[in-house]
Amino acid sequence: MLAPAVEASKRSRSLVYTDTIIQGFLNLKQMFALSLRPLRGFAQSLRQLTFPALPVPNCTTLRRRARSLQIVLPALRTGEPLHLIVDSTWRKVHLGMDTKTDQICAALRTHQDVGSGETLPDLFEQIPFGTPMIDVVGDGACNTKACVGESADHAKPP
Repeated sequence: MLAPAVEASKRSRSLVYTDTIIQGFLNLKQMFALSLRPLRGFAQSLRQLTFPALPVPNCTTLRRRARSLQIVLPALRTGEPLHLIVDSTWRKVHLGMDTKTDQICAALRTHQDVGSGETLPDLFEQIPFGTPMIDVVGDGACNTKACVGESADHAKPP
């Protein structure tokens, strides 16, 4: 026999979702190019199939938490120098990636009017101090005296 449904008039405390859960749902949103309502439906169907205990946040919660979510990148490997490439996507997500391992070492989302060269110091701040870099490569927006100087300060061979 099915358990009786909770009465609609009874109020309960709202659920608190971890950053990992929110990040996972936002990854699904990006991966399948879904807006928030279809994402919620997709997540609910996944829950029915495989994860019956997984709570699915509503669209408002996802939208609110996405604004302040701090994405944690995996730890950099230590001991080997980086060959860092810096570029941005059309949605203005600036990335710093190690060409040898294809690992994303730094990421920053900005307004569409911010160029790659302006974000270089912020990307370097995300790389642990003392991490050796053999070279730093960027697109034409990074071809300024300020960017070259910033890169030279950080791209010290091991």
